[in-house]
Amino acid sequence: VDGFKRKLIEKYGSLFAAWMNLLDKDHNNIMARVDFAEACRHLGVRGITRLWGELDPMSSGHVSLKEFDPESDTVINELRSLLTDWNPNTKVAWRKVFDPDNSRRTDFPKFARGCQQLGFSCVPIE
Repeated sequence: VDGFKRKLIEKYGSLFAAWMNLLDKDHNNIMARVDFAEACRHLGVRGITRLWGELDPMSSGHVSLKEFDPESDTVINELRSLLTDWNPNTKVAWRKVFDPDNSRRTDFPKFARGCQQLGFSCVPIE
C-alpha cells in the first residue's frame, strides 16, 4: 500500500488530489473496489486483489478517505465545518470566504486570507 500511495503522490502531488481526481471520481466520499481497480489499471499497478485486501481488511467493499488518508480527512472536515458555520451550503460559503469579489478564481493570497478569516488551523504557507 505504501508503494501505491507513493505512486499516487508522484502523479497527483498529494493523496487528497489523487482521491478527488482518481479514486473518488463520483465524489460520494468512498472508493469502491471497482474505482480502485480502475485506478490501478490507469496507473499500471498490479496485485490489485492483494492491495485491496490491505486497504479494506473488513471486506466492506469500500474505503473512506478517513481510512485511506486520515490526515486529509481531518483537514477537509475541519474546513467543511468552518465553512458551514458561515452558510449551510458549502459552495455558497466557499464563494463568500474565498471569492468575495466573484472573480470565480481563488489565488493563494485570497485562499490564505480566507483560511485566516475562518480560523482554519491549517493556514497554508506559500
